[in-house]
Order: sequence, then C-alpha cells, then structure tokens
Amino acid sequence: MELGNTTKSAVAYTTISPPDFLDPALDLALLIEFYSQYALIALGIFGIAANGLVLYALIAYHARETK
Repeated sequence: MELGNTTKSAVAYTTISPPDFLDPALDLALLIEFYSQYALIALGIFGIAANGLVLYALIAYHARETK
C-alpha cells in the first residue's frame, strides 16, 4: 500500500501592518482638516458680520451728516 508523497510546505512569516484607519497620524490629519473647515466657516461668518457693522456705521454716519 502506497501512502503517497508527503511534502513539507514552507510558511512565510510576514509582518502585517495595521489598517489605515488605525494610523494615528492619519487620524490627526483628519481631525485637523475637520476643525479647520469649521474654523474657516466661523471666520467667514465673523467677517460677514463685521463688514455688516461697518456698512451700518457708514450708512448711519452719512444719514446723520445729510440731515
């Protein structure tokens, strides 16, 4: 009775890098991008409000001068 050919397989051990969503540098970059977008929106809203106040002051001053 023949048992057949038995072969030994070589196992290659490799290091597995963690997935990208666990990378702390990527998390930090995404967090900075997230908050910078909201900072830019807040800065835009503040700028619009400040410009509105300046225009109101100019119009009020001009209206007072023409009376």
